[in-house]
Amino acid sequence: DPVTGLNDHPQVLAFHALLYGTPSLVARAHTHLERSEAALAEALGGGLDARLAAGQIIAVQRILAQDNWRRIAAGEPLEDVRPGAMAAAERAFARLAGCLPDLVPREPAARGETE
Repeated sequence: DPVTGLNDHPQVLAFHALLYGTPSLVARAHTHLERSEAALAEALGGGLDARLAAGQIIAVQRILAQDNWRRIAAGEPLEDVRPGAMAAAERAFARLAGCLPDLVPREPAARGETE
């Protein structure tokens, strides 16, 4: 999956190299992450606790994906990276689950959405 960094397809690796090697694209990626964070915070109910939780969740996703991509780009085979990456993701999200506030996602109708 290109989003998790667990992808060794040459075109995906080239895309990541282009993205992280181009300052203007890194800035755009940061803007995208901020929008993702805001959307997640809204889905978690809004407010400061939801924004803090969303920031932590998005940061964990970003750091895990970048670590996976860097390892694969450095030549580690995907088959060798995957088990450790999966374990790292489980550890990271278990830690988040243990320390984040109990947030109840808002129902679509409460956010002004329809199904």
